[in-house]
Amino acid sequence: MDKELEKPVEDLDRESNVRSHLGKKITFLIAVFLIGVSIFHLYTSYAGPFVDVKQRSIHLFILMSIGFLLYPFIKKSNHNKGLIMDYVLAGVTMFTGIYMILTAERIIESGGRINNFDFIVGIVILILLLEITEE
Repeated sequence: MDKELEKPVEDLDRESNVRSHLGKKITFLIAVFLIGVSIFHLYTSYAGPFVDVKQRSIHLFILMSIGFLLYPFIKKSNHNKGLIMDYVLAGVTMFTGIYMILTAERIIESGGRINNFDFIVGIVILILLLEITEE
């Protein structure tokens, strides 16, 4: 697309705000994660789902991490600026997802009773979810 046409499209179309130049390593990593999620969903649709919390955590947190890498945190700047903040948000998202997967059984067995750290992780997840849906 011409540079002259890109600016009006970016102003009007929210989906055109995708970062297009991530580098080969990050693009490859995103492709591997997306293919992995596809294989995961195909496998669980055939063999049966995991425990609900684990299944949903794997799906949500991998796709949220990819969303943070594809959509820039700083909206009005160059698409490649703010990349470190996007990496941090993707990393925090992956950490919270891994934490949810590792603690799912404990939370289920306790009848939903959570400790203070679980509460803090839940607040972080809500903030991340609100941020990624705004992007």
